[in-house]
Amino acid sequence: MVTYCLGSPSLIPVLHILPAGSTSRGLCLTAIPLIGAVALGPRIEPERSRAVDKTVVLLVLVLALQAVSAVANLGLSYLVHAAPAVALLILGMAARANIRDLPSVQIRTCLRGPIGPLIALLLLSWCAQLTHLVPSIYPSSFVISISGSRLQGLAIHPDGFGLLAALVAVLSFCAASSRLIWVARAISFLSILGTDSRTAFLAMAAGVLLFWVFGPEWPLSRRVSAILSAIFATPLAWIYIDIHRATGSGQGDILTGRALIWADASHLVHQVGLLGDGPETIARLFPALLGAYTHIYQAQNQWINDAVNFGYLESALLAVLLLSFLVTGERTYRHTLLIPLVGFILIESFSEIPIDFWASTVEAFPFFLLLLLCPRRCDPRPLDSLPRVTLEPVHTEVSRIVI
Repeated sequence: MVTYCLGSPSLIPVLHILPAGSTSRGLCLTAIPLIGAVALGPRIEPERSRAVDKTVVLLVLVLALQAVSAVANLGLSYLVHAAPAVALLILGMAARANIRDLPSVQIRTCLRGPIGPLIALLLLSWCAQLTHLVPSIYPSSFVISISGSRLQGLAIHPDGFGLLAALVAVLSFCAASSRLIWVARAISFLSILGTDSRTAFLAMAAGVLLFWVFGPEWPLSRRVSAILSAIFATPLAWIYIDIHRATGSGQGDILTGRALIWADASHLVHQVGLLGDGPETIARLFPALLGAYTHIYQAQNQWINDAVNFGYLESALLAVLLLSFLVTGERTYRHTLLIPLVGFILIESFSEIPIDFWASTVEAFPFFLLLLLCPRRCDPRPLDSLPRVTLEPVHTEVSRIVI
């Protein structure tokens, strides 16, 4: 949470806590998560280190391919841009727990823990924009707004903050209900509406629906009613999505220019090589489509964006990494938490970039949360290999006291 706030581009001009130079600031943002990872290191049992964790292996391969592409296209010095995000991922890997054989009720109760700090982060973002520490520059078409502007919070863009708010909403719905959890659900839902991010709204709805359908403790009637409710709620969702937002050309567009961006970015995919053109290719090479003062810095699609930046191989490997979360941990844990989270990320990835390790720690924070909540693989030993404990009867003498 501290790294998220200090790495926010919106607060950097206001808060002078970190050094002014970008290199010194990057070193501080790298050191903070690494200190936390080192502090958690001694808690890892030796038996865990012998197990091959496929999630960590796939993540290392993805980062290695991205690093090779960055060095090949932009030089060795460009790797420092990813150092804060990589340090945050190391902290996430060190903080993962070994969750085995827990019932769904206990998993949902334990999930209440991270909800509090995440809600505090959302409230801090509201306060920062209401007090004008964060500028309000994106006009909103929804009634819940800040002086007619979309809620940007501490993120780079309202859509990025909508991703975080929707992720908190999914987690709060997966957590065991209580009064505070219901307050957290309300705050996260209002934050999504404040960002006016339609993708975040749909992704949140998909994550909650998957939880209601696949949750191991729900009876069949609850699952069927969840599916029927989703079918009847679809027209209402479309009414919300169909609110036209003005684009740079002054015309209403549901996709706000995404169709044009996807079409042009798809042409770039066929022109790049095996390693792509390096990180931030769209920002460096993409033409200004929506006007002279409009800057396009991503392809508005995770898979097209990664194919342009790092090539087809990295994009496919990233998909395998994301899907690997669905087969990690016990079945109860997967159905309670991982399936809703992965479904949420997949929906978000088709019109946003929920996984990015090169922009800032703010952009890497959603995947950090996903990695943090993914259980660590432990080397399961059979019961026969465990040391046998022999219980011997204990003889005690009882003295009678005759009064």
